[in-house]
Amino acid sequence: MMIQSQITLFISVLCCILYFPCTTLASGLIGNILGCLNSTTVNYTRDYFPTKVSPSFSKFWNVSYHNTYKIVYNKFRNVTYLLYQCGTNPPSSEVGRHNGTFMIPPSAGIVITESDQIPSLEQLNLRLKIKAKIGDPMYIASPCLQKLR
Repeated sequence: MMIQSQITLFISVLCCILYFPCTTLASGLIGNILGCLNSTTVNYTRDYFPTKVSPSFSKFWNVSYHNTYKIVYNKFRNVTYLLYQCGTNPPSSEVGRHNGTFMIPPSAGIVITESDQIPSLEQLNLRLKIKAKIGDPMYIASPCLQKLR
């Protein structure tokens, strides 16, 4: 049960890291890009993740940011994941060094795997971003989310 809880927590944290809300202005980047970058105009020395997350109370994960990609570290399982911005290429120096390499997709929605991920997403005002649940929807206890089905 402890391992399942930790995996669920990590998935919830990963969802928040991938879909942290943000905006852009003509004057410059003031938040993380939610869509894909133009691959012909990417500036690999620019920080495309000005809005960063870090653990406040959890001791089982960490994220390091590197301009066009980030590395998520699951301390409980001792695994790392390379997440790179859509429209960029993962750095060759990092490819193959992690347990997984994933492109950060445009923020079209969130897929959840466990019902206990719902309250965290609702508190982050991301309820409408939930597009699918893997598993039986009868276990969804959130009345607001049940009405959206």
